[in-house]
Amino acid sequence: MPTRNFFGVFLALGCGYALYIKVGSDVFGKENERNIGGRKSMVTPPKPTPSPTVLPCGETASVNFDWGGIPRKVLYLAPCVDNVAEPMPIISAVHCYGCTPDMEIQRYKDAALKRKMVIVSGEGIGASFNGGACCGQAMKEGLDDVGFTVHGVEVVKGLLKNKTGKVFGTGFSNGGFLATKIANERPGFYSAVAVMSGYDYSVLTSTSPTPMLLHHSLKDDLVIPTGCCSTSKCIAGISEASTECVATTDFIDRWASVNKCGDGRTETSHDGFSCVGRENCGKKTILCHHDHPGHRDWARPHPVVTEHILNFFETAA
Repeated sequence: MPTRNFFGVFLALGCGYALYIKVGSDVFGKENERNIGGRKSMVTPPKPTPSPTVLPCGETASVNFDWGGIPRKVLYLAPCVDNVAEPMPIISAVHCYGCTPDMEIQRYKDAALKRKMVIVSGEGIGASFNGGACCGQAMKEGLDDVGFTVHGVEVVKGLLKNKTGKVFGTGFSNGGFLATKIANERPGFYSAVAVMSGYDYSVLTSTSPTPMLLHHSLKDDLVIPTGCCSTSKCIAGISEASTECVATTDFIDRWASVNKCGDGRTETSHDGFSCVGRENCGKKTILCHHDHPGHRDWARPHPVVTEHILNFFETAA
């Protein structure tokens, strides 16, 4: 065979093989994604992504692993620090129903990097997490999002060579439900918790004092501040999944009991909200009410609230 024809055949075969690989990859990728929702994958789930040789800093990175037989993804953002004089605190930020982990990263990014704090945020299945009474696909399928969130933080700790310190939990809406559920079911994992417009309705089983801060709008008509139940309708099936209406004040009362607080209260005013802190507590316990438009308003960044939450983390733990 002439040399020219030989290379022509070789090139054609090579291109055909490359096309086969690309098409096969796309098809199997879509098949895997399609079947995950029904939990009947015919394709072997991907293995955990190997740790990068050089870890990025100052920009969002991701790590993948299987949890409960389902491929999961976690985003994280670490500050650029050459020599870590003190362990870097971790903010475990859980996103809302229908939101993304990047939204939580962006909410805390500037303030966290300034404080040399790491942000870790997992991605929910169907943009949802099983936070007990909330929400979506994850709740309906009873996914272990408590275990997933805890494991995701531990994976990032390993990537950062254990240069990290205390872990703080936060979240908005569905994220608030899950973060407070973790505080209850995994006592001691979070050194402090601060959530917005979402909290676990479960009876507290934890006896481990934990600093607790709740921000909630009095005008919230989707996760009502007086609680969601059969007589008080809320979004995403929260009312149907709740056996009782647990108001913001009830939630804080429960944690005030765990945190061994006294009966006294201290009121403070801030830019756009007011707070009531319990006195003589073993751990800080604070409820803040807002007058802003309502639930969806929390989806946008609130710099004043972000600072309030991070200051709480720094002083409460």
